Amino acid sequence: MAVWPATLPGVPLRNSVRHRGKNNVIRTQTDTGPARNRRTHRAAPEGYNATFRWTLAQYEDDFLPFFGDTLGDGALSFTGLNHPLTGDPVTAKLIGGTPPQGVPGPAGRVDVTLAIEILP
Repeated sequence: MAVWPATLPGVPLRNSVRHRGKNNVIRTQTDTGPARNRRTHRAAPEGYNATFRWTLAQYEDDFLPFFGDTLGDGALSFTGLNHPLTGDPVTAKLIGGTPPQGVPGPAGRVDVTLAIEILP
């Protein structure tokens, strides 16, 4: 399993973490009567959006190759990050097939918002 690069700070910016919750219910329309909701699994992944601030070199030389080559454009899971709220080590996956875009931040830094899925 892939490991988050040690050269990338794995702590998101303060107040940037947004919990998206678990999507563990499927809704099925019936022929008659109300739609049926049911739980799909006993454990479901948790979703988070979090913004990280890196140097341009960290973004281009460390993150982009990690995302593209090591994670197969986000298809594979990895370890080495801590849960954004509890701080516990987790196995995670980045959601999406295109690399998250870096946005210019203060002091020549790059702010990158990642959609993270914490696996059960």
